[in-house]
Amino acid sequence: MPSPDKYKVKKGDTLAGIAKQFHHAKWQTIWNAPENKSLVSKRKKPEAIEPGDQLTIPLNEKQQAAATEKESGKSKEKYRTLTLKGREIVVSEAEFEAISKDMLSVLKKAVLAAELRAVAARSCWDSFNELNKDQKIVSWFVNSFGVKMPPESVVKAAEQAHEKLKSTVASGDFKKIEVAMADGVKPINTAYKTMMDYRESVIGRAGTQIAMLEFTRDTCFDIVTGIATAELGGTPQSGAAAGAASGMIKSAAGELGKYVAGTGGGAAAATKTVVLDGVLSAASGAVGPFMKLHGDKVAEHVAEVGAKWVGGKWAARLGSKRVETFLARRLEGAGKSLLDSAVKNVCKAMKSDVSPLEFAKEVGKDMGLGAALNGLDPWMEEEFAPAVCNKLVAAGLKFTGKASKKDVIKIIADLINDKKKDAVGKSLELVMEKAKGDESAEALGSDAATEFAKSNMDYLEQEILNRITTK
Repeated sequence: MPSPDKYKVKKGDTLAGIAKQFHHAKWQTIWNAPENKSLVSKRKKPEAIEPGDQLTIPLNEKQQAAATEKESGKSKEKYRTLTLKGREIVVSEAEFEAISKDMLSVLKKAVLAAELRAVAARSCWDSFNELNKDQKIVSWFVNSFGVKMPPESVVKAAEQAHEKLKSTVASGDFKKIEVAMADGVKPINTAYKTMMDYRESVIGRAGTQIAMLEFTRDTCFDIVTGIATAELGGTPQSGAAAGAASGMIKSAAGELGKYVAGTGGGAAAATKTVVLDGVLSAASGAVGPFMKLHGDKVAEHVAEVGAKWVGGKWAARLGSKRVETFLARRLEGAGKSLLDSAVKNVCKAMKSDVSPLEFAKEVGKDMGLGAALNGLDPWMEEEFAPAVCNKLVAAGLKFTGKASKKDVIKIIADLINDKKKDAVGKSLELVMEKAKGDESAEALGSDAATEFAKSNMDYLEQEILNRITTK
């Protein structure tokens, strides 16, 4: 309803003249208007009005009729109330249809984003499935370290969710679209993440990954829900109401554009950025990518198995754990390139159904691990006592003139066999714990002789002198 006019009385004005000017049949209509009550109280009579007085002029009959007709027409127009991001927006039916049409256009990008991820998950699964069938030795690498191939059902669930979203968007039914989007987020994201995690665990991370479907929990999903749950009715608020909804739709469109940008060839082109060349090259027997990721675990496995086949009395006395640690350091010191080379050599030579034990043993042989401690027994039997004697002499102990060096060496050997065999073992254990892994059996024995001579200096000197004197 239009607002009443305001009029400032001028010199020569009469209330009847003013009424005629504003198309009122009677001056009483103006005089009796509630808005003029204070002026009427002040002037008492209509002819007493003075210049400068303010009068409120009510709507005349024609104006009232026009306003009533306009309001009646408005009441017949239908409105819908949308709730977008917690804000109620009232729009006309025409505006609601326009908003729905614009959103359906945006949702086509949502379908493409879902397709990109479902296709990427499928392509990755198919590539690894083929790899596991054709290259059993590579498959063994993966499975032997606890990385299991995800079941195909994970990928199928994503494909089904995408197809449902695609068909519901095509139908234009926002209630169904809302359900399809809510139901599709988890299986599509799960399949994609599962396959990307598996790929990374096998060959590492590289290339470009398509972004997550985060939009389904943000603007895009909010708008779909708002349209799906829109209610008839509501009072128009302002001309900017529909514009607020349109602004959100443009925001959602821009948001989705980030997920599908750079995939000009569609889902198939995007898949090329996800299924790396490393996966495909692995299918032809390449183990480099795997070794780059799992080389340390392969070294540990080889060292563990190697400790079981390294023979010898002194190796057995040290225990498999110390030997394993020594071999692991030896592998580490040898460098990953040497380990990679050994693994590749063994892969070429062995059958695909090789056991983990056989594989690790062959890698160890290729790297010469078997010879690492094989010379320890003869050195400890033949060279340890002479080495201890030399260490004692170097430390300043003097036996010259009292006995020959040969006699002293025999006394040391007898002492070791008699009472100090455990002390020799402890000396060798200390040396093994400090070893870098690249030492020869001779170097280990020599270091053990130094440790033994230093730890038992007083005892050895006294016993040697006693036996020389007795003799």
